[in-house]
This record gives sequence, structure tokens and C-alpha cells, in this order.
Amino acid sequence: MSDRKNGSGNHLKKRGVFRLPRSNLPYYGQALGILMFDVEGREANEFQVNADTFTRIPGDVGNATTFKFPVQFKVMKGVFPKDVVTKSPTKETEEKIIKYTKEFEEEGVRAIGTTCGFMSYFQPAMAAAVDIPVFSSSLQQVPIVSGLIGKDKKVGIITFDLRALSKEHLTRVGIDDSVPIAVFGLNTLPAERSWYGISEVEPKKRLELIEDRITYAATQLVKANPDIGAILLECTNLPPAGAAVQKATGLPVFDVITLLNWAYDAVVRRRFKGFV
Repeated sequence: MSDRKNGSGNHLKKRGVFRLPRSNLPYYGQALGILMFDVEGREANEFQVNADTFTRIPGDVGNATTFKFPVQFKVMKGVFPKDVVTKSPTKETEEKIIKYTKEFEEEGVRAIGTTCGFMSYFQPAMAAAVDIPVFSSSLQQVPIVSGLIGKDKKVGIITFDLRALSKEHLTRVGIDDSVPIAVFGLNTLPAERSWYGISEVEPKKRLELIEDRITYAATQLVKANPDIGAILLECTNLPPAGAAVQKATGLPVFDVITLLNWAYDAVVRRRFKGFV
């Protein structure tokens, strides 16, 4: 094993068994760590992110009550949405993300998730930097879903911005030309259903608006591609609409929450209870 993977602390020399203590910090039980963007300041606002109106309701990856298990969030200071939601992220951005990825491992989490599907671009580098599994993007599920539904059907992907989704974002998580997909970008929604214009902060009303936009996107995607066999929500703010999308399309729906539930179940196995 390399020096990097052995690490300098004793707790880093016992990889593969999740022994305790995992860190020297005074808290435990945070098996899943979730990396978040910095949304403060001019850089964030330029990408239409307003911390005052950007409410993460239950179902959103950034709301801790979405999960049935404890999670720990870490804001990547200096890493803004515009740095990642772009066709060509910089090496500087990658280095910052790797720094926070390593910090999470040091703090004792067993797996790492993120709050943006476009983080798929950094999956190889993040996974190589640590000795715990990295679940960077809901897009990681696409090859698996394709295998489940068969190659005669497409995986329908709803993405935050089709203009910024490059081939690299796909291939770095195993989505190559052998995986049939159809993609709908929320940037193509009509003005009256603009995803970017949602400013409602009241949870119930916000949910209604999200469901309206995303079910419209899903039905348009399926209408244009009747051979779609499953829906994948790339954007991590879309899972609140998952049930509505399934009801509207009658299809299986995958997103970052299905990914992170899978992640947690893999790194925190429990004995079964029952009787014979």
C-alpha cells in the first residue's frame, strides 16, 4: 500500500475494516459526509444562487432530514457552483475539492457524497485521493440502471444545465457510447416554468413549484423519447419531485438520494433481526 494510503496517523493504517476510533475528534457516528458548495458572495450570485431564497426542503440532499441516518455536511469554502457547473473545470478547482475530500476522510466518515451531479468530473481524482468510497454524482448510477432496463431502452437524464454537461462529465463515471441515454436540460424550460426563477421559501409551496417544473421536464423527455425505461435526476435539488415524476411517467426514478442510501447501506451493515 502506498504511503498516501497508509497516512500518518494510526487510525489511517487500518483501512478496509472501519475500526474505531476513526479520528481524534470528539464526535462519532457520521458515516456519510456530504461536500457542499460555497454559496456566499458575488461568485455564487453570478450563478443565480441566492442563499436567502435557496431553501433546501426535505428531499433535497442539503437537508439532513432527507436521510434516515446521520450525515455530516462540509462547505467547500472558495468552491462555487460556477466552478463545477461548466464544461471545463480548472485544475485549481480540482485541488480545492481534493483538499476537502481528504479532510472528510481524516474526520472519520466512511463514505463521501456531494451536492452536485456535475461533481462527476472529479470522481477519478477524488476516489484516488482517499481510501473510502466516493459517491460524487447521481450520474454514477446510469451504467447500472442501463444494465437493469436493457440496452433497447434509454436512461432519461434531467440535468441542471445541458449547456455545461460535457462528455467528460459522463465518461468519468462510466457513461460511454454503449450506454443509451436521452438528456433534458432545465435551461430549456419555457419562461413560465423557469427552474432558475424559483424564489419561494415556504416549503410546501416550494415543493409544488419544483414538482410542476420537474414533472413537466420528465413528461417532455419521455414524449420525445418513448423508449426511455428509467429516469435519472442529475441535479441534487430535484429529488423532492421524485415521487411526482414517478407518478407522471410510471417509470423508476433514480437520484442522488437513491445513490447515497445505497452508499450508507454498504458502509454501515447491520445484523438482521427476525425469527425462524
